[in-house]
Amino acid sequence: MKKFTKLSMVAAVLAAVFALASCSNSSDSSGNNSSATTVAATETKGSVAAATTDASGNKTATLSASNGSYTFTESATASSSVAASAAVDTTKGGKWSFTETGAASPKYKGSYKGDISKLASEEVKLSLSVHKVLSGGSLKEVSAEATFEFNATTSAFTATIPAVTVKADETPVAASASLAGKVFVGSDAADGKGVIAAFKSDGKVIFTMENKKFNEVAYTVSGNKVTFGENSATLSGTTLSGGGITATQISGSNGFGGKGFYSASPAKAFIVFETDSQVIVFWEGDSKFKRFPYTVSDGIATATQDGNTATFTVSGTTLSTKFKDPMTAEQIQ
Repeated sequence: MKKFTKLSMVAAVLAAVFALASCSNSSDSSGNNSSATTVAATETKGSVAAATTDASGNKTATLSASNGSYTFTESATASSSVAASAAVDTTKGGKWSFTETGAASPKYKGSYKGDISKLASEEVKLSLSVHKVLSGGSLKEVSAEATFEFNATTSAFTATIPAVTVKADETPVAASASLAGKVFVGSDAADGKGVIAAFKSDGKVIFTMENKKFNEVAYTVSGNKVTFGENSATLSGTTLSGGGITATQISGSNGFGGKGFYSASPAKAFIVFETDSQVIVFWEGDSKFKRFPYTVSDGIATATQDGNTATFTVSGTTLSTKFKDPMTAEQIQ
């Protein structure tokens, strides 16, 4: 219970990783379709740098532009050939992304054809296709792949990423409210490990894992597919699953069980009443979830561990707790 003493610590915001695998959003939406969103073209030009090769033979090239940077990757399994200078080598290729200056995640992602191993030594021409684009706070599939040329001399490059349209069958959860207020907790074989994902009615989800920072991003729903950032999961009843992780919606009936609370200040923390008898208290960056038994009497929940005691009360949507330092948290809704 000693983690309650950290309530006055101020934590910095960094991106958390929710390890659910990316997947296609091609399922038909059962809700009302949102109108199509078009992202304008982006002109890029900058300097060329040679690709690097790791011990496994995988190549990576990072090229700086005035408004961001490209990253190209080619796996060691790519075919080899001799191609004419400044012509697209269609036997080679890989994945690419473009991240705008100051952004934490890419604005575009896709695939390319061409040989990045010749960058900075020969004129190179690549053919890039756009698969995903950043829209509404998360990467979304484009309605149709757009292809464009990337031309590089030994020192400079130019390319215009064309305007693309987001697939129109992605329905914002904020409109359907199918996940609003729901909190899911997943655990693996190791004690205290797993993930917490709390979906809000404003169309954003707060999620974190052990040893990670809290992250808040927009999410969308297409059929039973839930997508946030680059991550996707399948929702089936009270179970959210993907990438080897299965998370279950919290539940209870004693006035506390089934409710999740989040504090943004002075320390980022989740207080999640996982069941009618167990509460999770998790601070940003903790090495593992802390689960404590609790009981309810006269509208007050009391958690005890190793001789230490914390009490929880709820007024409206605000939870107050006290263990050495007072703290308030707002219910996820």
